[in-house]
Amino acid sequence: MRSNNRILIYIAALGFWLIVVVFGSFLWIQDETRLVALALLAFTMTLGVTNIWRYSGWVAAIVSIAIYGLVEVNLGGMHPVALIPVGYFSVGLLIATELVFALIREFEMINFKLDNSQKLIDELRLYDPTTGLMRYQQALRLLKSEIMRSQRYQKNVCLFLVKVEVADEIKDQVVEENINRQLVSALMGSVRATDIPFGGGQYGAVLPETNLQGAKIVIDRLINTMVNKARVPVSIGIAQFPEDGLSDADLSRAAEAAMLVASNTSKPYVQYGQIRTAASVENVG
Repeated sequence: MRSNNRILIYIAALGFWLIVVVFGSFLWIQDETRLVALALLAFTMTLGVTNIWRYSGWVAAIVSIAIYGLVEVNLGGMHPVALIPVGYFSVGLLIATELVFALIREFEMINFKLDNSQKLIDELRLYDPTTGLMRYQQALRLLKSEIMRSQRYQKNVCLFLVKVEVADEIKDQVVEENINRQLVSALMGSVRATDIPFGGGQYGAVLPETNLQGAKIVIDRLINTMVNKARVPVSIGIAQFPEDGLSDADLSRAAEAAMLVASNTSKPYVQYGQIRTAASVENVG
């Protein structure tokens, strides 16, 4: 709001000052050079407002003052009376240029604030503000890209989801926030630089170019930190492309199903292939 007010003030001041300069030119500047002065004024204001390059308005002002001074000296000589219009034109043009430059600075400041606001909005949309981790839905979009790349290069991709097992009798907001902080720290300390951890409503990670053996290394580190150090049990569901699904939605459902089984059976982690194998055995039986 303050920036908008300053812009209006600068615009009003610039408009008023240009009127003063134009009308003053009819009093202080001779008829022979009046059109030259007005043309140079328009030239300077145009370059100042368009801001073609940095300080273009000031460069144009200096050039215009030099040109107008040469015209006045050629017509009236170096007589002091002939130099009065040069002084008037120079002061008027420099003040107008400063007002234009101040106006440009305000516009640049507003654009800078708008860019920062847009970046903040983008970050809030992509990242969870509480954990600082990527949101689950955004991670699934990246998982989709990783699946396409893995199809091309015949690679595996793994997705795992984590659920913290907290007894109902000790649940409260402070405890949950503390456990979530521990989980975020453990998750960030367990994944590799190429992995994509996510958090907020759902915790876990996308592991590009990783098979089950590689995923279990990451998961073992996470379990070791949460269970042995934080003393908090977790249930983890793992899904692998292409065995457990051919799309991001398939892998998401598979990982959620495996996590649910792990939670119900009190196992630290379950791979979706184990559920599929168990179901096949039951069907055969």
